[in-house]
Amino acid sequence: LDIDKLYLGSSDDVKVYLGDTKLYPQSPTLSYTLLQGIERKAGYLGYVDLGLKVGTDFHIEIQLNYKVLGGGRFFGVDDTFRWFMAKYNDVYHYAYFDYNGQRIKRLASRTNSYPLNTDFTVKLDNFQMYTSYGDKYTEGTAQTSYSAATNMCLFSSNITSNGDLAAVYSIKIYTDCTYSGNAFVSGTLVGDFIPVKRNSDNLVTMFNTVTNTFCEAYGSLY
Repeated sequence: LDIDKLYLGSSDDVKVYLGDTKLYPQSPTLSYTLLQGIERKAGYLGYVDLGLKVGTDFHIEIQLNYKVLGGGRFFGVDDTFRWFMAKYNDVYHYAYFDYNGQRIKRLASRTNSYPLNTDFTVKLDNFQMYTSYGDKYTEGTAQTSYSAATNMCLFSSNITSNGDLAAVYSIKIYTDCTYSGNAFVSGTLVGDFIPVKRNSDNLVTMFNTVTNTFCEAYGSLY
């Protein structure tokens, strides 16, 4: 169904949930407008601090549409933890995952696994990356000691140059993970991030439905 509006009645007798997340009614301090996604693009060079750190036990899922290759940090902390894509030449590009001084990569355009201007899901674990486009894993050597210095961030903290531009629809971060082979099975969901516009000040950011908190956002996002 393509529903443009839905009139529900007063907040006294109606409650609306998205899964376990209460969307209506909300307290004034948590009031937001749910968005399809948030985008870093020319003129909207912001980034989001997700408020969570990772170590060696994590599973991360990002639904996205990568549009411009900047070769910087699309997601992560710094050079010790970052996932991004970059041009190889005018024809090809690579997807990279840097973790604890190690790097894995996939020649994305030749294998058609990390396409541009296409919706797909990236999954990051210790130490592998996965793309839903073509259902492909790229593996490295698991790291036994790592602790992120700062929180995970969406997009680069450089808000003066275009860099890596993309739209993001959701992010999930798990700890206490179990696997079957190289496939994630289960874990403790510590971050379930949805794209929102905070109604109090129109800030475009991510909202963590696990902790019911808005993420800090800097610059501006579309």
